[in-house]
Amino acid sequence: MVDLKLPKVKPETISKSSPMIDHDQYPYELRITIGNKIYDKFEGLDGLDTGSTVKIIATGSVVSKRANKVRGGKQDNSIEIQLEKMDISEMKSLEKMSTAEFMVSRNKKR
Repeated sequence: MVDLKLPKVKPETISKSSPMIDHDQYPYELRITIGNKIYDKFEGLDGLDTGSTVKIIATGSVVSKRANKVRGGKQDNSIEIQLEKMDISEMKSLEKMSTAEFMVSRNKKR
């Protein structure tokens, strides 16, 4: 798995007008929203609360790929992926799983 957390910003690069944020930062463009049109297709979303950890397995198609050279000679790359199939499940610790849940979880990993 790839950790998507952004590197910590050096204090000298932060402008005085920027608010200081003391939690881990992840790129906003990596968020997904499950809206009303497909919310009911996923079991268990009603049982989740903010702060819950979920496991997402998805497949998709690349719909756009861009590479731009920006001022200063830096390369700016991006890729857009259209998610087509997805499964979402709550990540439970072994202590919180029933035997049946453990067996299902174990069999999915194979």
